[in-house]
Amino acid sequence: MTFDLNTMSRKDLEKLRADIDKALVKRAQDDLKTARLEIEKVAEIHGFSIEELTAAPLERVVRTRGKVAPKYRSPHDPELVWTGRGRKPLWVVAVLAEGYKLEDILI
Repeated sequence: MTFDLNTMSRKDLEKLRADIDKALVKRAQDDLKTARLEIEKVAEIHGFSIEELTAAPLERVVRTRGKVAPKYRSPHDPELVWTGRGRKPLWVVAVLAEGYKLEDILI
């Protein structure tokens, strides 16, 4: 089906747009129905209903990291420590630039 939109009147174009909008709504409803039926089949295979699957959210396992003891200490300021996790603090970058190695500042 080919349309030459340039030759169509405004009224015809608006009717075409309305028809397309109706067709899109109908297609979305049909696709939703098809998807729902497929989901029901899969749920039934596993012994569940859709209501059971959507009622209770899956349990999320939340892991919390415990505190980690500092691993490195600044040779210039003993208050400055770093666990060795994450991005290097600026003081570590500065100390390494001075020629120290990480092994030199281990606690």
